[in-house]
Amino acid sequence: MHTTQSPPLWGLYIHIPFCSELCHYCDFAKTARWDDATVAQYFSVLHQHLAEWLTHVAVPRGVRFTSLYFGGGTPGLFVREYETLFTMLAPYLMPDAEITLEANPKNLTPEALAGWQKLGINRVSVGVQTFEEKGLRFLTRDHTPAQLQSTLSLLPKAFSSYNLDLIYSWPGQSLEDWKRDLEAAVAFSPTHLSLYNLTYAPQTPIGRAHERKLIQSPEEESQAEFYEAAQSFLATKGYLQEEVSNWYRPGFAARHNALYWQDVPYIALGAGAWGYIPDGTPWGIRYQYPKGLRAFLSMPSPLFSGSALAQIQPDLVMETQRDGESWLLEYVGAALRSHYGVNLSLILEKPQRAFVPTPWVQQALDTGVLTLSDAQVLTLAPQEWFRETAWCGALLECFPPISSVIPRP
Repeated sequence: MHTTQSPPLWGLYIHIPFCSELCHYCDFAKTARWDDATVAQYFSVLHQHLAEWLTHVAVPRGVRFTSLYFGGGTPGLFVREYETLFTMLAPYLMPDAEITLEANPKNLTPEALAGWQKLGINRVSVGVQTFEEKGLRFLTRDHTPAQLQSTLSLLPKAFSSYNLDLIYSWPGQSLEDWKRDLEAAVAFSPTHLSLYNLTYAPQTPIGRAHERKLIQSPEEESQAEFYEAAQSFLATKGYLQEEVSNWYRPGFAARHNALYWQDVPYIALGAGAWGYIPDGTPWGIRYQYPKGLRAFLSMPSPLFSGSALAQIQPDLVMETQRDGESWLLEYVGAALRSHYGVNLSLILEKPQRAFVPTPWVQQALDTGVLTLSDAQVLTLAPQEWFRETAWCGALLECFPPISSVIPRP
């Protein structure tokens, strides 16, 4: 009997580094120094690289993309520049693919929204960060509370799926400020919310100021209060939590984000982009494009010296050294902080590690902080996702090699 095998479903990430101005907390690959010629050159290189990834990686494996994500930078600065990319990708996108574009509030014009719709984009993620004037000033955002009210009101008229980003625990923010932000965001009926605890990346202006003690971050206890307040409030508004920083209305979980938490491959291209691709080993490879715009634009061609993924030019795409230990750390760290949980069968299959709870982890299982399903999926209670680093460290002690726990015959 003839059977049709389903194609591998991967994700695709495309990084757009251009911004109108730079926010002082952001450490992503970005630049505010660009002109039309630079943008045209950047997209030309993207077209070239996408063609190579499709030819050498996606096509031989029969890959179809279940999600496409334009991140940045500020992808919302552009519309027609994406036309060639969509033409190239048309044969490889699943009919129901989630196609997300990040934008800033000022990008949300009726013309841009209509243009994105026409391209096939079906989800927009907007970097609001806060509705508070003092917070916008600290985070060096280029919009005002009044502009947020006028531009965000356009979203539900154009898209049925849209995310709002918020940042919490910035210096000077009170719990009441945060609750007002949550209420203001929910008033626009977003189908998804991403709420990020402010981090002080060392290479950013606020990171350097924090290191020099010029600004102080709230105590960890206060940060936990912000997180718990979001959990409590959003539950009353019908939102479900899928990960430590992400909430959704039923039916609108972020498909692309879930790839990162469930060990699903994805191709990534663009300045600073990281990808995760199978290479014939149990743990695959992670690669990274150079972060600087000039370095990306000057990359020699071709990317591949042959048809095999192992023949990526080593001076073009940097590969991290990987083994079972690094895979386990990445997988447990990502899966544990989400409602998808840690699949123990996958760990038994890939690095061949058994789950042997330490006394402390066993106590967490006995008290319900950790739950082990019949399908062998280990899930951490959502109130503890905020402490996922500590839990990850504790869990990694529970996976000895299978050979050490199964007696030899």
